[in-house]
Amino acid sequence: GQGVEPCYSCQGSDHQLECVPAMDPYSCEGYRLPTAAEWERAARAGYDSAFPNGGELRAGDYDGCDPDKPLTNGDVVTEFAWWCGFEGNTTHRVGMLDPNAWGLHDMHGNVWEWCHDAYVDYDGDEVDPTGTSSRSYRVTRGGSFAVTASSLRSAERGKSDPDGRSYINGLR
Repeated sequence: GQGVEPCYSCQGSDHQLECVPAMDPYSCEGYRLPTAAEWERAARAGYDSAFPNGGELRAGDYDGCDPDKPLTNGDVVTEFAWWCGFEGNTTHRVGMLDPNAWGLHDMHGNVWEWCHDAYVDYDGDEVDPTGTSSRSYRVTRGGSFAVTASSLRSAERGKSDPDGRSYINGLR
């Protein structure tokens, strides 16, 4: 690359490419995906609430995809995220909605974002559980245009098989 050490060791080509972390993500100075904890910190932008603008979903809020039934507290999500009940069932150009307090656009909605971490089930008390490279599923964060508003919460974690392809997954 550009004079930096690779963060992943990759073998194969095209759809048979397999990449595993070459080292601890915090030791690597090259380009890499964020860990799930790094992603969440950037998405929250200093807030402890469910959403980066300080908002929360309230009990009884509609949490479906019908655009004719907006969230009771809909401004919580529609000012910064694409989701299934807002502006169609498709991806959108980055930067069309408000950024978070740190100036980052589209951290929530649009596409689930790949993270460095292998997916592990945990009880929520662990700090930055990056898992091992031998696990098949990888962590995704942020939700997508195809999920309900509750799946856009900053703490929401998804998982996806890196060998698969999906129009709802991506990276920045």
